[in-house]
Amino acid sequence: MSGISLLDVAFCVVHDYPGGAMSLAPRMMKGGSTLAQEVSRRNGAKLGLEDAERITLLTGDLRILQAMANNAGQMLLPLPDASPASDDAVLRAIANAVAEFGALVQEVGSGVADGKVTANELKRIDAQAAALMSALHSLRELLGRMHAEDRALHGG
Repeated sequence: MSGISLLDVAFCVVHDYPGGAMSLAPRMMKGGSTLAQEVSRRNGAKLGLEDAERITLLTGDLRILQAMANNAGQMLLPLPDASPASDDAVLRAIANAVAEFGALVQEVGSGVADGKVTANELKRIDAQAAALMSALHSLRELLGRMHAEDRALHGG
């Protein structure tokens, strides 16, 4: 497992936010200097888990969550949308999964074309593999909703 520093990532997320810590902190009901100290560990200040979650939710920046998952040898998959279950939705979900698989095959093909895989190529392959898994997860959730609706209508 790679050792991505959560504090370094949090520092970047906070300071990449428009206006930085001074702009984000009031939305967290904190002072700007307090938040800046927490993400830089100055004066013994520490960033708590709930604050890290609040930063993620307020900024929409998933880097803290991604670093935590990466450090635990995991990856994030977005939850599927709750679009209505229908035959058309299933066909769209299958088409999306097939397209994501094609994109993964293309990414792997270009990555191994020279007989080696660079760190950047591996990142692109990982991102495409995650997109495929997300598409498959969405398809499975959609089929599960269709099954539940059918059971509710027809019993069993």
